[in-house]
Amino acid sequence: MNSANETILNIDLKKLEQNFNYLKAKLNPETKIIGVVKAFAYGHGDIIVSKKLEQLGVDALWVSDFNEGTILRKAGISTKIIVANPGIKSYQEIIKHRLDVVLYSHNLLDLYCSNKNKVQIHIKFNTGMNRYGFNADQIESIVSKLKNSPHLKLTSICSHLAASDDIKPSRAILESNVGEMEVEMRLMDDGSWKLTSLLDGGSIVKREEFETFELINNQIKPLTYRFNQRILFRRYKASADFDWDKNEVTFTEDKDNGIVGLSQDVLGPSSASLQLRLDLRRMAEQEIPEEITYDVYWKGAVKTRSYSVDLTKELIETPMGSYEAYKVSRKFDEGSERSQIFWLAPELDYSIIKIYDKNDREIEIKIKNFEELS
Repeated sequence: MNSANETILNIDLKKLEQNFNYLKAKLNPETKIIGVVKAFAYGHGDIIVSKKLEQLGVDALWVSDFNEGTILRKAGISTKIIVANPGIKSYQEIIKHRLDVVLYSHNLLDLYCSNKNKVQIHIKFNTGMNRYGFNADQIESIVSKLKNSPHLKLTSICSHLAASDDIKPSRAILESNVGEMEVEMRLMDDGSWKLTSLLDGGSIVKREEFETFELINNQIKPLTYRFNQRILFRRYKASADFDWDKNEVTFTEDKDNGIVGLSQDVLGPSSASLQLRLDLRRMAEQEIPEEITYDVYWKGAVKTRSYSVDLTKELIETPMGSYEAYKVSRKFDEGSERSQIFWLAPELDYSIIKIYDKNDREIEIKIKNFEELS
């Protein structure tokens, strides 16, 4: 590789030590410190950062799933490791590598209660963000089960933030039966956002989709849209530019072009699913409606899209782990054979973790990796 094209990230462990000691000096001596080293320590190197934190006397390390925990154990790290999303199928690995677990549902709690291995557990409550977590009205049943499970040691009670008013830059990798998809969301220098979706199906299909938008009080306002697709030898291009001063969108669809009038809450082709994610996250669980409707620009016209929401969460297996998720089905005209279903996981900030799409062919997409970007 040409060294001129290399990107090198230098991690100064002395700075890490200075920061750790600075924060520790601000705390009471009894306060425990947990080092969050999930997602490869946010790109800084999970093993090297964890070993340094262990040397500094960190009380525990926090990882996303059991795979991240076992990597640290196999690297010789003996400090307590807490797994935020243990999943159902990872029980034996959790026991084998002496990992703590965060329990956030009765499915997980029942699993660890019924097996008699000694495990240190952490109970997670939902305090408003509506990610994973028990609700307050479940405390009595939790206490009852723990009283009958002396092999489980309750080490802490935890929660995510109670509220969030924005989205975060992120990147997700999804795999499907037609190729790998990368979805990235970035904050631009001018304060707008860019949502990028890339599908690489080799010689069969390639698709690039870009949309820029503003986010105002959790409402998406699209600015530009670009779409390029090749299926075998057939190519298709589309673009749309939104002018909110004139309340109109100028579009091209292959060789067709024109101008369409807009109402204030019209969404772009890509951002409709993101608005759905934001709205589900914003609503308290008991307030999620069974149907959500949006006006969406699509192929030279503004059309209504309706989604039905199944309020019973499903446990979805993905290459990244098991997640409880809301099932959201897009509604089509009566008699249509088209089908499109999304599963959104509260634990991943209501990100879409699975898509089933049936049109000319059936496509199933599942999340493979997810990371927040700086």
